[in-house]
Amino acid sequence: NSDQDNLVDSEQPVYGSTSEPAGTTMSLEEVYTIIGVGRAQYIYWTVLAIICYFDTAEMVVISTIVPVLRCEWALSIWWETLINTSGYFFSAVGGGIFAKLPDIYGRKKMLSITLTMLFLSAGASALAQTKVQFFILRCVVGLCMGITFPTCITFTAEIVKSSHREIGPMFIVLFSSFECF
Repeated sequence: NSDQDNLVDSEQPVYGSTSEPAGTTMSLEEVYTIIGVGRAQYIYWTVLAIICYFDTAEMVVISTIVPVLRCEWALSIWWETLINTSGYFFSAVGGGIFAKLPDIYGRKKMLSITLTMLFLSAGASALAQTKVQFFILRCVVGLCMGITFPTCITFTAEIVKSSHREIGPMFIVLFSSFECF
């Protein structure tokens, strides 16, 4: 009789569900359905939106700095164009080549790594002494941005249940568009 009692005790409902016994695994989607959208998701969305804002604002800022560097370093029009487009080009290259890395190593880990690399390479490009140093560092910044922005967008969609998945990316894109003002 005690074996039967233990069996009955171990089949307590999980999260208020009467159909699933204890110890049953739930998918992430089921957990998000139970939890819903809360404070943690809004905090994640805000932090990721700020990251994307600075990510895109950096491209706008560089387009205003390069004409100043043209006078300072006596850049030819070719160097000015090369430096301006290197971030955009390598952002596309980084997004294409390294797109699978967040799937392999995890979004949080890759976001941490690329944000650190982005911070260091952007800081180093501010201290660059020659046009070649500046160009190389701009290429590294572009590669990092190519990984960071899509990872942020994907991450925002993954931290909520499917019925709310359009909210996160929409929030990020809306927040990033404020740089136009």
